Amino acid sequence: MSTKFWENEVPQTAEGRWLKLEYFPQHGKLTATKTIRRDGAVKFKSITMDKRDFLESPEIAQLMETVVNDWKESGDNAR
Repeated sequence: MSTKFWENEVPQTAEGRWLKLEYFPQHGKLTATKTIRRDGAVKFKSITMDKRDFLESPEIAQLMETVVNDWKESGDNAR
């Protein structure tokens, strides 16, 4: 069995126009992939967030919660 979490678990996925989130609850991972289109080329930039980082740093968890709540409250006034 592979040690690559993305090969061992089917994630919960949400996609927008330029952003894709994949949540792997069994492995405690959240990936965010940004699509970048420039000059006819397509590139992807990804980061993986680990549940341990949120558990070890309450500031990280609080900031993420603040961002999500702020964005929900702002509605279409996000810019």
